[in-house]
Amino acid sequence: MDLKQSPKISNSSGRASNFHYRAVSNKLYTEAGYIGGGTENKFSFETRDFTGGNITAEKAYYTVYVTGSDFSGTVNIKCDGILSDTYTFGTPSAEFNRALYLATATVANRASIEFVDCSGQITSVAIKYDILAEQQKKRFNFVTVSYTGTPIVTVKVDSVEKIASTTLPDPGAGNTGTSLLYFPAMTEGHIPHIIADETETSRVSGSVFDAEVI
Repeated sequence: MDLKQSPKISNSSGRASNFHYRAVSNKLYTEAGYIGGGTENKFSFETRDFTGGNITAEKAYYTVYVTGSDFSGTVNIKCDGILSDTYTFGTPSAEFNRALYLATATVANRASIEFVDCSGQITSVAIKYDILAEQQKKRFNFVTVSYTGTPIVTVKVDSVEKIASTTLPDPGAGNTGTSLLYFPAMTEGHIPHIIADETETSRVSGSVFDAEVI
């Protein structure tokens, strides 16, 4: 399982007669202030492609991770240049830290993340994927999920829902919970995919699949 940080921004829709980058604050300034720093100075851009260093190899893309501060706007996830999933955050979040799950594990050679009409700051962008050729057929028994709060979790195998939407029990404020979610008997496939409906206080922190190669 690979988790890759975003490379440099490839383009931006920002327009100004003068741009100034200040390295000490890591901010790009225009006449109206720094990019993302005001309600009237929204920004849009798209990352370069996540390819894992080999654009010819097919991957299964699962989840995008975005961190930042005072962030709001729309995040589009694209696979092979085609829109896969869209997330919109209308209310700025002071400490933005979200996992954005693709509705289905998507097989593609490349993926990119597009930010549209955003404000605030983005600190990092990462994506989780597997190399498709390395995935073996398995029989799945259960998945162990670590979490905080009460996230709602669904599990698919090869794009087919196998564990229906489940609200995990609250482990208590400040605690990390662990739940075992069991697959139906004889669940077989290549690509398992967890989808979680998260908030700032309810989120999945890890998962481990119990399975054997067949």
